[in-house]
Amino acid sequence: MPPMQDGPVSLIPAVAADTQHLACPQLQFPFLGRVPLDRSGAVFTIIETLKQLGQERRTSTLMCWLGRFDGLEMHLEEEHDPLLCVRQLLLSFVVTYTSLEYARPTRQAACWKQIVQSILSLDFVQSHSSWGTDTKPRLVWNPMAQPWLEFLKEGRAGETLTTWIPESGNPPLTRRSAAALLAGWV
Repeated sequence: MPPMQDGPVSLIPAVAADTQHLACPQLQFPFLGRVPLDRSGAVFTIIETLKQLGQERRTSTLMCWLGRFDGLEMHLEEEHDPLLCVRQLLLSFVVTYTSLEYARPTRQAACWKQIVQSILSLDFVQSHSSWGTDTKPRLVWNPMAQPWLEFLKEGRAGETLTTWIPESGNPPLTRRSAAALLAGWV
């Protein structure tokens, strides 16, 4: 077994020109079938990136809000997976901006506002879902009122679950999400 590395280890994989190894499972030690950037590690990366951006106090708010979309990834294209989209967005913030720049107390509120605006521009936030027939929806999902997994329980026999991302977006959800995330309420 190879020796363990001494000192602190970052949870975020180093950004390198050759990242192909991050996408393919490595069956040998130390990965043992895991991929550094797989979905199951996305939560940890989100937490670490918020810390690096001086936003660790926002972790609970963001994770509770993201939890309302848990399971939606199974009904969207892979590139719209909420957890993976937010992780990628936050990683881009870490690469683009130094943590010292955003860690200053005078910049933390502005940084959070910019992060929230960027998150709300992601396609999954614009999604619409409803239970009903082909001609008439009976129940429309509101993530701010009901988590996705609870909404799924509302379907009735003979109904169809329809999920789509319209070109016009979902402005009401975007406004409600912005208010909740900026106020720290979810």
